[in-house]
Amino acid sequence: MRRFKILVVEDEAADALVRLLKQRIPDCDVDAFSDVASAKAAIAALADQGGAYDVAILDFKLPKEPGEHALNIDDSLCALVSHRMPDTIVVHISAYMKDPLVQEHINKAHPPTRRGFSFDKNEQENSELILQVKQTLYGGVIERELRMLEGRPGWEGLRGRADLAALSTTALMDRLRQDVEKYWKDLHPALQTTLESILGIDRQPDGSVVAHIK
Repeated sequence: MRRFKILVVEDEAADALVRLLKQRIPDCDVDAFSDVASAKAAIAALADQGGAYDVAILDFKLPKEPGEHALNIDDSLCALVSHRMPDTIVVHISAYMKDPLVQEHINKAHPPTRRGFSFDKNEQENSELILQVKQTLYGGVIERELRMLEGRPGWEGLRGRADLAALSTTALMDRLRQDVEKYWKDLHPALQTTLESILGIDRQPDGSVVAHIK
C-alpha cells in the first residue's frame, strides 16, 4: 500500500493540524516539529537516506531552536527543502501572509511554474488546507503515471519515475485505472476533466467511478 510522507513545521496549533491530516489522509505518515533546527535535522537525515517528503507544510515565523519563541520570519527551512528534496511540494502556512518579506519570498522562490501553494491562517480553515493537500498528493500520483504512459508506444510525452518504469505498459495502465478509481473523489476538477478525455469514466450513484482504458 502506497503511503505518503508529510512534514509539518508549525509552532501554533500543530497538534490539531497533524490530527486532521491523519484523520482525513489515512495513508500518510506525518513528521511534526515546532522549530527550525529540529526540522532541518530531520530533513537532512531523511535526505541522507535517499528519502524525501511528498509535501512540506511550513510556517514562516518559527523558533530557531527548541524552547525559543518565534521572533523573525525565516525562509531558510524552505530553501533547505528545495535544495535537498527538489520534488517535494512546499505549502507555506502563515498568519503573516501579507508581510512584504513573506510575499517577496513566495514570488521569488515559488513561481507559478513550480507546484505548491500558500495558505493564510487568518482567512482559511484547516479543512481547506487538507483538501488542497489531498488534491496535490493524489493528483501527483495520477500525473506521474500519465507521464510514464505518455513516453511509451502510442503515447507522446515525458519521463517518469524509476519505480513506475519497471512496470509493463499493460501493468502501468492497470495501475492508473486502479488509482483513478481510488482517488477520484479527491482529485482536482481540472484533472478529472483531463482524465475523462483519456479514460472511460463511468460515474456511480455514490460519487465513485469505474475507470477503463478506451
